[in-house]
Amino acid sequence: MARKQKKTSTFGADPQMLQTGRKNKRITPGVRNALFCAVILVAVAELLYRTGLIPEVGALVLDIAGLIIALAAAAAGVRK
Repeated sequence: MARKQKKTSTFGADPQMLQTGRKNKRITPGVRNALFCAVILVAVAELLYRTGLIPEVGALVLDIAGLIIALAAAAAGVRK
């Protein structure tokens, strides 16, 4: 027995208007890459610290740098 597919409707909203509104809310590739790099930097700093390859001060410096990158990327994403 075949299932009936649900039909979704926009209840009168213009599909082109919905498409343009959604595109404006997306995160830009630059902001996405900056956030990704910040997360990777923090993860690498933690990994290096836990394995004993860098001291705690070095890990903190890298964590602060990652936090600054993440905040700058978030600010750039909000501004646009």
